[in-house]
Amino acid sequence: MCDLFQRNTELIVSNRKLNEQIVQTIKSVDIPALEREAQILRQLFAEKFETNFEYRSLIDPAELAEMTSRITWVLSALERHTTKVKTAAANATPVAERADATQASLMTMLGEMQRNHSNMVNDILHDTHFACEMLNENVVEDFYARDLRPIVANLRENISTTLGAENFAAILRPGKDRYFLKAAENSITTANISRVRTELNKVASYLQGIAEMIEAAQRDLEQIAEVPREQAEAVRSGAGTLYVLSCVPWIGLGFAFALLSKVRKFEAAFRSSNEIYQQLGRDIMAKNFTMRRVTLILGGVLGIGGILLFVVLGASESLAVNILVPGSVLGLYLCTAAVLGSVTKQIKEYEVTEAPSIQSIPQPV
Repeated sequence: MCDLFQRNTELIVSNRKLNEQIVQTIKSVDIPALEREAQILRQLFAEKFETNFEYRSLIDPAELAEMTSRITWVLSALERHTTKVKTAAANATPVAERADATQASLMTMLGEMQRNHSNMVNDILHDTHFACEMLNENVVEDFYARDLRPIVANLRENISTTLGAENFAAILRPGKDRYFLKAAENSITTANISRVRTELNKVASYLQGIAEMIEAAQRDLEQIAEVPREQAEAVRSGAGTLYVLSCVPWIGLGFAFALLSKVRKFEAAFRSSNEIYQQLGRDIMAKNFTMRRVTLILGGVLGIGGILLFVVLGASESLAVNILVPGSVLGLYLCTAAVLGSVTKQIKEYEVTEAPSIQSIPQPV
């Protein structure tokens, strides 16, 4: 039994020395300097950039120009941020390398402590080990026969003398980290000497994400230049449908008003000097001229012709009905032609004053 206690005492002494070396090694490290470098990287990683740009529905060239400026600014900010991250990583690398060497030394010492412990795994003493309980004063007092107590006391005294009172007490002390394994692990974990390396390991993937945002912003700059053309094509397509529907008797007037509303919605575009919108205005006015003539012809054919046909054929016994029914068609077609005339007039009014186009507004550097 004395040999068992002796070997455990040697393990305690050995691991205590290693634990003290771990503590001293950690104290020699400039922890605040490590934290400064790690914090710089953390703050850079925490910066947010707005890269979701909604511009597909924009009509006003001034708003498109403002959005272009925003995208350009964000693109420049991302590029500057990339430089900052690379610089911070370069500055932190030597610090991380020194910390890596220290961390490796700490892990070597901890590994030695763990191996020392595992080599005696079958003989490790603990609170409930029979040898510890046999020499525990409370156990002796409560469970041993009176005549055995002096013998156990002598044994306890001999072992204590052999090991030293401090070492003997360390073995029997309940609920303690006898072999300093937890103490060493906690010291290393708390010191977190590898904190800079942890942040540096995030740099590559972080920069990849930033690079993807830069590519997306560059695509947005290319695509936003196409928005006027896309909007103009959408207006042409919608206007073509409305022109056809405006020729339908009775309901055509509603579609003519819908066309006028669409033109008014594009006021900012028609006022701009953007060539795409200027051409759109010319195209609509040309189409408008043709469709006004079509509606007037239809009004004449279906309205005046209808009156004559109704009267000649006697479609109704009432002369008023024979005149009013086709006459209403004529009236609605005349109203439709008037609304289409308002479309042309509205576009011409817009062309009198021009707003800045997307090409004419200077972009930030």
